[in-house]
Amino acid sequence: MGKLRKYIVMYYGWINSYGGFDSDDFIVEGRNKAEAEEEARKRLKNKFVKNWGVQLLSTHKRKMKEWDEGHEERIKQMRKFI
Repeated sequence: MGKLRKYIVMYYGWINSYGGFDSDDFIVEGRNKAEAEEEARKRLKNKFVKNWGVQLLSTHKRKMKEWDEGHEERIKQMRKFI
């Protein structure tokens, strides 16, 4: 059997503590994406979810870091014109 990897599950649905629809996420583990999706389905089955997806956590972190770095640069560029 393969090593367990961490996946992030992002979804848009009813958040009880918020009292409305919003985005939320949680972490699941699986040997592959199919196992992670199955675990996500189990955890989401009693929630009112409109949309959801699973991504390898390390990929998600890398993409968020790239976005954040690019975001800061865009803000610097915009400030030149203000």
